Amino acid sequence: FSRFTESQRDPERDPLVLWLSGGPGCSGYTALLWGNGPFRPNRDGTTLFENVYSWNKIANVIFIDSPRGVGYSFQNTTENPSQDWNDELSAEDLKLAIIDFFEVYPEYKNRAFYLAGESYGGVYAPSTAVKLIDLIQSGDLPYLNFAGVSTGNALLSSYDNFNAQLQFQYFHGAIGKDDWDDLQQCCPQSQHPADPAYFEFCDFSQYVEFTPELGAFPKDPNDYCAQKTINITVETAWAGPQTQFNLYASCYDITNYSNDRPGLVKPFYKDGFVDQARLVSHEISDSQDGMFCWGQQALGKYMNLDAVQAALHVRKAQNKLEEIKWTGCSTRIQVKYRSEYFDMRPFYRKMIDWGKPFKFLIYNGDIDMTCPFLGGQRGPINRIQIRSIDFSRYESICRYLEQIGGYTEQFKTKDGRITMDIVTVKGAGHFAALDRPGPTLQVFSSFIDNKPLDNKVSANLELAALLNRYAVEEEVGREKDVPVIAPENTRTKRAAAAALPPPPPACSKKDNEVTDLPGLTFDLGVKHYSGYLNAGTGDYLHYWLVEAEKEPEFAPLILWFNGGPGCSSLTGLLSELGPFQNNADGETLYENVFSWHKVGNLLFLESPRGIGFSYQASDSNPTTINDYSDTLTAEGNVKALVDFLNCYPEYKDRKLFITGESYAGVYIPTFVDLLLKKVQDGSVKGVNLEGLSIGNGAFSTLKDVSSAISLTYMRGMHSRKEFEALGKCVPADYKGPMTYYDFTEYVNIDKFGLPIPKSLNTSTLEGFCGTEVLRQGYLDVWLAKNDVYNTYQDCYVRHPLPKPGDQDATSNGQGSSQKKERLRRVKRSEDTIGRAMRYSPFIDESKRMNYQSTDNNGGVYCYDGKTPYLNRPEVRKAIHIPDTFTKPWVDCDYNLELTRYHQEYNDTTPVFESIFSTVKSLGKPLRLLIYHGDADMACQFLAGQWFIEELASNNNMELTTEYTPWNFEMQQGSKMNNIGGFQKSWSDKDGLVTIDLLTVKGAGHMVPTDRPGEALQMFYNYVRNAKQQKNPVDYNIPLWKGVPNIERKPLKNEYLSPPASIMSRVDADRVYDLP
Repeated sequence: FSRFTESQRDPERDPLVLWLSGGPGCSGYTALLWGNGPFRPNRDGTTLFENVYSWNKIANVIFIDSPRGVGYSFQNTTENPSQDWNDELSAEDLKLAIIDFFEVYPEYKNRAFYLAGESYGGVYAPSTAVKLIDLIQSGDLPYLNFAGVSTGNALLSSYDNFNAQLQFQYFHGAIGKDDWDDLQQCCPQSQHPADPAYFEFCDFSQYVEFTPELGAFPKDPNDYCAQKTINITVETAWAGPQTQFNLYASCYDITNYSNDRPGLVKPFYKDGFVDQARLVSHEISDSQDGMFCWGQQALGKYMNLDAVQAALHVRKAQNKLEEIKWTGCSTRIQVKYRSEYFDMRPFYRKMIDWGKPFKFLIYNGDIDMTCPFLGGQRGPINRIQIRSIDFSRYESICRYLEQIGGYTEQFKTKDGRITMDIVTVKGAGHFAALDRPGPTLQVFSSFIDNKPLDNKVSANLELAALLNRYAVEEEVGREKDVPVIAPENTRTKRAAAAALPPPPPACSKKDNEVTDLPGLTFDLGVKHYSGYLNAGTGDYLHYWLVEAEKEPEFAPLILWFNGGPGCSSLTGLLSELGPFQNNADGETLYENVFSWHKVGNLLFLESPRGIGFSYQASDSNPTTINDYSDTLTAEGNVKALVDFLNCYPEYKDRKLFITGESYAGVYIPTFVDLLLKKVQDGSVKGVNLEGLSIGNGAFSTLKDVSSAISLTYMRGMHSRKEFEALGKCVPADYKGPMTYYDFTEYVNIDKFGLPIPKSLNTSTLEGFCGTEVLRQGYLDVWLAKNDVYNTYQDCYVRHPLPKPGDQDATSNGQGSSQKKERLRRVKRSEDTIGRAMRYSPFIDESKRMNYQSTDNNGGVYCYDGKTPYLNRPEVRKAIHIPDTFTKPWVDCDYNLELTRYHQEYNDTTPVFESIFSTVKSLGKPLRLLIYHGDADMACQFLAGQWFIEELASNNNMELTTEYTPWNFEMQQGSKMNNIGGFQKSWSDKDGLVTIDLLTVKGAGHMVPTDRPGEALQMFYNYVRNAKQQKNPVDYNIPLWKGVPNIERKPLKNEYLSPPASIMSRVDADRVYDLP
């Protein structure tokens, strides 16, 4: 059974592509309607929306259900009673199906023809290819212009795949350091004396056997290494707690996928107002409105509609007992199927040796765990190396809409006859065309058009207009929910505060209250304060205090620092964990339902002076204006906290948590170290420090640089050739994996935290190693086009496609001024054929896709609403910034960071050990929460893991929790099993110091922005659910137990507006064109 879709570009000239889905046993219609086909199902499971990134934009594509028994393909058991399924039979059937296609469509004879497959299609495609080549060579298929083979996240080698999964999981945080270290005994260094990277490329598949059922079993059941490797692959990667098809994907608590779910229909807003809160998804973690989560369910419903089966010419049931039912993957076939080919090298040999020009494309979504890109990358290289063919090699970055779409290695014979492009699709999982449809289409388009992979798709990628009846239903559905505007409450605005002369007056709770914050679109419901704290002679730090949502008089105090050094903590307030965040207009604020003020009272401190609204006043010593260091920052923070407690005495002896991210990994330990010493000597009173929490902290520049070298390779940012080149920098007598080698011995870290090669003479070993360490461990992390704070987050250049949720736009991006005419103009006749008018909302999913960026938050990273907002005169006045302080607010002062701030600690180990010593002297417990978004590269989880593991080991701490997943659950009764991340915990022998080390899956540097629900659950449990000494916090306690309500508050009336006119029932029921 197949579906043939002609090219939308030039069907008479564009190539012919046969698509093969995987499994084995999965339908090609899954790709047609969920991957790279021209349409996808809406949530209702009865309608389809357009996929503008369909591969039939540039090719004629056949989607086929193979083998027999899959999808709507069937077997005439009278003619063929066989109950065998295997690779050879599948290839034979496909060969016959292809011959049959050309008999039916002879106009495609001699057209360029490609086989393309995904997953197990990596077995189908090459095995079918050699059969076709045999027919071409024998003269039985003279009209087949076989041009190439393309595979995506394909199972090209069970051996390479097995080895790749072991390494892939560790460098993505899915297994812990202990598991990875245990594997070293299974790959003795003594067996690879001349290979520094012996462990990273070790063949662990030697311990297992692969079975026809696609299983892997120990060769020796009693062998430790066999059991260990099986445990990490089969039990963790294939059947583990994470989504194996996309490591970072999460499907949250969606109990209702239908169009009736609240929040899908866009309200009528005041002209020009964009409510970013509507675009922030609480359901899913992707930019495709959860298509990964609910698409298969909707697809199954659609494919089994009687009308759909009739339209597709599906065969009728032969008797009453037979049921014609489509399923995405056939369990029956998967059970009966017997795999025969565990390595496709012989088939690639055959294709290369054919003697004709031939192209290979091997592309991989780089966060797939089923068939990791490392396996797809290593296998082809081995396939080429075993042949005595002279290949040239070219490495490059593949750009998509000015961003890095992935990385590529191209191999080409000197005569240009054979080319092989090995490409990663950044941020995609197993189904690359679903997760990153635009970059995947560009890669395939460049492949068949013989263009560089950076080449933009030469096709029209605009959305077509909705068919008329659906446009009417969309409009009617919206108008059902027109808001009833309540009478406007009369509010008294506070009088304008008198201008404050420098220096600012002493902190005053009464005077610092913010009573009318401009642009707040909802009723905040809590008090908040903004003013200045005295941080020493002439230094004044700006603060913003937001009281807790519940019982602020008893809730703990949570002090927050952003990093830099030189970045404002108002970024934390307005972009991460505060109760209000900026809309893109730079004028209004929307509600953050995952705000940390649901946990406690939030105090945001802009530190050090000179950052944000903090400043050095005229009563200071002018000779110190350029003096910045970690020591001075800590001293200023202690003085500011003392001033705060004097200003707000109700917080004295209240539980205090000092928190922050990034360079706060230095700010916080130096601050806490000094603070506890002053508590110890009695010079500071009223401080009840309960714990410190640091997210993606800059704990050790040394470990950041060294760990980045392996991490960038294992995440696809560097090639194997680049990684192995550093092997010459590892001494011959070094013991252990190359990953653990301290490459910073070839560089010096200057006072601004920058690695500088000890020698610049690259003709020497020291010079080569120093420059390569600088490049691979630092420059390619910070200066590449990737977002250093989230490798998989991209903001694309603007194009005509609508923004997510933009139901005011027409489908092709035109404005709402044409809406009325669009609803009334006559369409072609097929527009009128269909069901009766429906009055429930029609949701066009094409308008809920996020075409502008890759996040699930409507592109919050892609605009800066904070800077214009905080520089509005009325805002500065409302938060009590003196008129005499005229310096514009900026989020980070990079000039301060790179030219004036003295970073004193390349490694903060001695600071933490000093804290531990003081804690023991005081006899008061201190709890540490160290968490990392695992998609960050600025302060990545691997360096943090190494740092904490070493810190715990050096201080003889006891392990209290093995490396284990923690679950995130947003709503009570959820059936979704979502991994929030992984946890490991330690305690000293007295239980005075405890450390919880956590990862937050899929988050980058700013965890509360990327994974707000997970971050809130984690932090709530840390603060509110602590146990007795030595007992680790249970981070699995669901969010709903502590924060039962995450519903948005109503918008204020001034941001809502009814439509200019309501569509009448007469217009809605009008027959536009009776056929």
